[in-house]
Amino acid sequence: MVGQGAWFGAAIVVVLTGLAASCGSSSGFSGSPCQMTCEKRNSCATTADERLPCDVVCVYGGNYSPGLAPSPVCPALAAQTTCVQAAVAMSCDTYADAVFACPLCGVLDGAPCASDHDCQKYQPAYRCDLSRPGGYCTAPCQTSDDCSIVGPEVCAASVPPSFDPTAPSTQKWCLLGCAADAACRTSEGYACVPLGAAGSSGTCDVQ
Repeated sequence: MVGQGAWFGAAIVVVLTGLAASCGSSSGFSGSPCQMTCEKRNSCATTADERLPCDVVCVYGGNYSPGLAPSPVCPALAAQTTCVQAAVAMSCDTYADAVFACPLCGVLDGAPCASDHDCQKYQPAYRCDLSRPGGYCTAPCQTSDDCSIVGPEVCAASVPPSFDPTAPSTQKWCLLGCAADAACRTSEGYACVPLGAAGSSGTCDVQ
């Protein structure tokens, strides 16, 4: 029979090991970079209120942290995954900065598409506007919060999409926000169209 002192010492070791694992190891973290980052956040949370439902917020990267896969546009997915795997293995105090330094992916707004399915597999409300070059994932909105929760999206009036050609000119749509043409799919004819006065932010659209 194990003595009381030995049992107590063993219990302390188990507790400390568990704490170290929760805040300093990537063990058990799996899935997309977004899923891994969300699980790491939850493992480091000190209260239940700080924990997030990872299966909900990681429908696509823009829902939790801009540019974390899954994402409709991500040529840097392999590099991002490797970077995030290394980041979530760090301590709770250092992993977040390491994650934000990882390569980014594109968000859903303005992503290329060939059918509604290409957009709706990330967000059911989004559809594919085939009247824009290469397709353009968008959805009707009233504010930017109706689009992805965080990210470079803009809710603005624009030319009605192919799936709703008779929409009123006052109808707003989720569009990819930008500050310069380089943020847009320039090879397909897109540019950063100013929303207002010269020098202000704009949306990636065809002119």
